[in-house]
Amino acid sequence: ICEREVLAQAKIESLHLTSSLLSKTNNMFGMRYPGKRKTTAIGIYLQGKDSIIYGSPKELKKYLKMPTYAVYANWQDAVADYKLWQDFSFKTRSKYLDFLSSIYAEDST
Repeated sequence: ICEREVLAQAKIESLHLTSSLLSKTNNMFGMRYPGKRKTTAIGIYLQGKDSIIYGSPKELKKYLKMPTYAVYANWQDAVADYKLWQDFSFKTRSKYLDFLSSIYAEDST
């Protein structure tokens, strides 16, 4: 859903696809590793330690209380995981857009 908004969010989150998080993790949305839904992530990036840990969802759950980001094999998996998150979290387009407007500042460009 909301393809234009998803692309805009990816650009904002990844500094127009130039962020170090994107280059290290293929994570263009700033997605955290999920604890309660399916994911395409293959690992966790430990922000404070600047390191990546790979493993199964069961193995990675112990890191969820730390500041982490999801790690993907490629950008396509990141997009697929973003869709899984949307499907898990939002049932209608208006709820999704209301959510985004409540936590993100509008981009002036």
